[in-house]
Amino acid sequence: MSGGSRWRRIYSLEWHASAFQRLTDPERVVYFYAKTGPQSTSIGIYRISTAVAVEDIGNLMPIDFDVRLDVVCRACDWHFDPATRVLWIPEWLDENPPQSPNVCKSWRKLLANLPDCDLKFEAAHVIYSHLKDFPEAFREHFGSLPKELRNSKAKPKAKTEANQGAGDQGIQRSESRGSRLGSERQRAHSNNGSGSDVPAHYLDTARETRKLVSSTRPLEEQIDAFRELLRRRNLGECTKAQAEAAMQRTQAERQEERRGVVTEVM
Repeated sequence: MSGGSRWRRIYSLEWHASAFQRLTDPERVVYFYAKTGPQSTSIGIYRISTAVAVEDIGNLMPIDFDVRLDVVCRACDWHFDPATRVLWIPEWLDENPPQSPNVCKSWRKLLANLPDCDLKFEAAHVIYSHLKDFPEAFREHFGSLPKELRNSKAKPKAKTEANQGAGDQGIQRSESRGSRLGSERQRAHSNNGSGSDVPAHYLDTARETRKLVSSTRPLEEQIDAFRELLRRRNLGECTKAQAEAAMQRTQAERQEERRGVVTEVM
């Protein structure tokens, strides 16, 4: 192995793990790509780009990769944040322990470069706790916990008393929250089988599909991804009309939530 080459550990027993055995061959390709691919890092938490993955693997559509990654994460109990595209493989620390304090120093930099999200800070705490079983130098090189890891600063909320017309704004926000609460209750009522011909598990799958597939993609692609995800979760088959109804229903939910957020901000 030449100097500077990157490497990843893969154990032969992984082939016999129950979670791995439940995966299909295409899903296993995504499993090994996530653990060994060029996007992975030495710390086991990193941003994973679907476009780059599709280019690296080849003969794969973006929707196929996203759906298979979702299946792998559920089967192996990996954690993925769709908003920031951060993937965390918790067992990485046990399989790839740091070989020197300098490795922990590089881990710190890799974490700091990640976008702020719950997974980032949760992983930092887990790693810091994990290093207590190593010599003190390892933890010292990793550094203290997440104050310095945060890339963005939370903006303080404006005081209501300091704003002119605060009473009217408070009433507007309260009405907005009440409207959204009523809508959420109405959706919950519909999901239980009253006033809706879309089964609840279709709606749940449609919401997950919207996390995986951009709403800017053609509806046909969104429907294909929905039906594929339904099959992967052993929830049966559905017609295109049923899939379209579920996707349109969740799209309406999203638009309603966005309108509520805008109203509250205003």
